[in-house]
Amino acid sequence: MASSAPLACPIRQLVVHIYPAGLKVAGAERITQHYGRSGRPVKKPRYMPAERAHALARKLAARRLGTVSVL
Repeated sequence: MASSAPLACPIRQLVVHIYPAGLKVAGAERITQHYGRSGRPVKKPRYMPAERAHALARKLAARRLGTVSVL
């Protein structure tokens, strides 16, 4: 008998928080930039498979643009 468990593919968003002044303090201005599947900035939040989001996050973290978050 086959299992009836649904196929699961967790999806995530990739976001980079950029601090123009270079300081991460409570009152500092923060720019939030969303990234798409191609690894390029997009205007609206995009969803992608979790594995792809984490791989792109590692590449973006190496560029030292800001704080990289996978939501």
